[in-house]
Amino acid sequence: MRIVYRQQNDNGGLLERLGINSFFLKEMSFPGDEGDILSKEHHHACYEIHFLKSGNQVYEVDGENIELSAGEMLFISPFVKHRVGDTCEGVRYSVTFELFGDGAEEKGRGKDINYLLSPISKCIMDAIELIASETRLRGAYYTVIAESRAAEIGVELLRLAGIEGKEDGEIAVDGGERFRMAKQYMIDNRNREVSVFEVAVFCCISVRQLSRIFA
Repeated sequence: MRIVYRQQNDNGGLLERLGINSFFLKEMSFPGDEGDILSKEHHHACYEIHFLKSGNQVYEVDGENIELSAGEMLFISPFVKHRVGDTCEGVRYSVTFELFGDGAEEKGRGKDINYLLSPISKCIMDAIELIASETRLRGAYYTVIAESRAAEIGVELLRLAGIEGKEDGEIAVDGGERFRMAKQYMIDNRNREVSVFEVAVFCCISVRQLSRIFA
């Protein structure tokens, strides 16, 4: 088993902005990496999603048998009992994460689901494979690339489960930020005459809005 990526930033990173905590992406070859523990019925406080790249696996989730084939994913909610059953040779990725503010008794902020079986979207598979490649090669800015793609995976999974994210709503810049943008623009161009209209265009607002912010 290889831990491909784990959440690095606890100070306002992309995953934290989504309300996601303790995000791990793992790569596992089975049956060799499975061990005995996964064959025993268990549960945990995090979301767990299995992405089957190759092979077949049988799971028992909440008393139901589920066969997972290559190209499919299994989304398991917190506190749902499950175990891995019969397997054949193959490779899978798994993601585990928690949500801020869920509490030990809650299952999430969206649909009350025990599990979901779904095809792996191209977006998720591309993101997983790029993270795996970048963390192996460790090229320049690989941590930035890995974090941004991990956030893409997080968004896809939250949407799939109908979980409302912390970032929902229209993206906007408040008046204080517009003021700082305008002030910095004028400082940067203090060697020439700058019109109010020019500053307003730079800040993507009207002259009237800019005047109101400065007032």
